[in-house]
Amino acid sequence: MDYLLWLFQITVGIVFVVSSLSKVSKWQEHKRLMQDYQILPAKLVPASAGGLFVFELVIGFSLILNIYPSAILSASILLMGIFTAAILINLLRGRNEISCGCGGVLGNHKISWWLILRNVVITAGLSVSLYIEKEISVISYEYGTLLIMSVILIIVFLTSKNLVNISLKSKELAGER
Repeated sequence: MDYLLWLFQITVGIVFVVSSLSKVSKWQEHKRLMQDYQILPAKLVPASAGGLFVFELVIGFSLILNIYPSAILSASILLMGIFTAAILINLLRGRNEISCGCGGVLGNHKISWWLILRNVVITAGLSVSLYIEKEISVISYEYGTLLIMSVILIIVFLTSKNLVNISLKSKELAGER
């Protein structure tokens, strides 16, 4: 069980790092997506976008490297709560045509109740990790194995996602003929 939780923690860390780097590489789009949520005053969006980038990046690397696990797991639960609350507020307002702004391996797609469910599952996993939290040395065979497994899981996810998109596109093209 411990290894599964560590694998989960490392995988979420990688997702956070890649998502934060995706946001900074598309900085103007990221600020626009944050503005689209209409939760913060326009003046606060640039500073909040910068803070979110740093927060997500630090949490991601800290999850991967298992630095201050209790504090970082708590911060990651808070971050997921912020993301989920922003989506929930807009869904309740009837605004489901805006992009989630997730970026990275998760991509950007319209907000939905499925995103709420996904975030709740991730938050639950992080909460279980916090509850069971045990130290793992970053310089160990087990950690290296878990890190490789996390990367493989993300590659399998991305490959599957791309295969589904290719299949849908080929069916769409076949229907046009």
